[in-house]
Amino acid sequence: MAFIRPIIKGVGIDVSDTTAVATDVLASKDFYLASGTKATGTIPTYAGSTNITENATLETSGTYVVDDIVVNVSGGGASYKIRTAELPNVTIKLYNASSVLLDTQITDVTLGGYVDFD
Repeated sequence: MAFIRPIIKGVGIDVSDTTAVATDVLASKDFYLASGTKATGTIPTYAGSTNITENATLETSGTYVVDDIVVNVSGGGASYKIRTAELPNVTIKLYNASSVLLDTQITDVTLGGYVDFD
């Protein structure tokens, strides 16, 4: 007596109830739309360091912050005011032109992502 082994083709995961769209997912990350179509996210990542000579607004709106934000200052000022796009609990590290850490602050969303280095 011969046994017949059934062949089961991939069934997959039901994604019909998903509500994600490209602007909800990180850039270059794939996800599936409710229709089952594969799509790629579009949220940019903010990473790296920024050089400033005076008070600054960092262009972080609509981005995902991967790590601490490093700000390198090369001005004569004793204090700096830095604003981000309402990023809560993001560490901003302030370095001088000689790469010496001057101060570290954590953003507070209730202050609109504003930090004051004195």
